[in-house]
Amino acid sequence: MRIKFFLIVIFVLYPMPVLAATLAAGGAHALVMNDDGTVMAWGYNGKGQLGDGSLKRSSSPVMVKGLLEVTAVAAGFNSSMALRKDGTVWAWGANTYGQLGDGTKEDKTEPVQVKGLIGVTSIAAGDMFSLAVKGDDSLWAWGRNNFGQLDDGTLDNRTSPVRVVGVGGHGFLNLRQASNDQVRKDMLPPVYFGATPESGTAPLNVQYKPVFTPGKAPKKLEWDFDDGDISTENTPSHIYETPGTYIVTMTASYGNNIYRESMKKIEVKAAW
Repeated sequence: MRIKFFLIVIFVLYPMPVLAATLAAGGAHALVMNDDGTVMAWGYNGKGQLGDGSLKRSSSPVMVKGLLEVTAVAAGFNSSMALRKDGTVWAWGANTYGQLGDGTKEDKTEPVQVKGLIGVTSIAAGDMFSLAVKGDDSLWAWGRNNFGQLDDGTLDNRTSPVRVVGVGGHGFLNLRQASNDQVRKDMLPPVYFGATPESGTAPLNVQYKPVFTPGKAPKKLEWDFDDGDISTENTPSHIYETPGTYIVTMTASYGNNIYRESMKKIEVKAAW
């Protein structure tokens, strides 16, 4: 007796998944940038961070309203950001500290444009503060600033973007400390430095000069020239023999493990 087996294939129609180019995760929500330049979000929505015009949480992706031609997304604790192809930045969600950058402190359930920013090339979101880099390599920040995270020389929150002090377009000023209370007490401002010249042909002799707020000079300086050499002089000079790009770091120590750093890029070209 010959037994025949038949394979029955059942085709089930279901929506094809949307291909995603970029993902971002916030405190309790997530974003996805679709290949068509739209944005979808899901998760907690108590501050409007899903951007669908509601405060209703969603366990599946919902479309963020009014966003087209998006090239990047970022998610903060309870807020969201998107960078559009035209170089503008849009934000929505929690805005207690001005982290949406629209000049207010009102939460938004739909995207609003960050004030005064054009020509932006990249974005990032922190814990209730935001960052953007423009095409001229300048760095801008807004939102919460209780520990100096905006590096504008103050501890004031900002509801619209301010330029990070002394960056020169490369890196940014970091505050690291053993005690936040001590930093608040001392009100230590950002530190930065000048470099003359910032570019040229090898061998290139660069003169460095630190800049401090009067009365807030550090106890010690250390320079890392990014080529294996360091210095503890106040105003060192350094010769670069080899062409390349060097990120120079100045560390200003205030004692008790409290210090600030500033960084700058030096371009050394071949002589031929």
